[in-house]
Amino acid sequence: MRDLAVTYMKCQSCAAKVNCHECDAYLKDDLGREKTIDAVEVNMKQKLVSLDTELDMDDIEEVLEDRGLFI
Repeated sequence: MRDLAVTYMKCQSCAAKVNCHECDAYLKDDLGREKTIDAVEVNMKQKLVSLDTELDMDDIEEVLEDRGLFI
């Protein structure tokens, strides 16, 4: 697993940071459908995404940015 510190654009609209579990579940499900990702864990409270993938960093960055996540 590769651990990545991220920011998430939708967090910018959640000033109270009370919906982290919803974003965790949404992003885990969404990234889990990506054929190039074998496993994923998401923890938005810690701003951390863990991926098991053979993608290089440029491709990982592109996949994450498509979902509003930035390394």
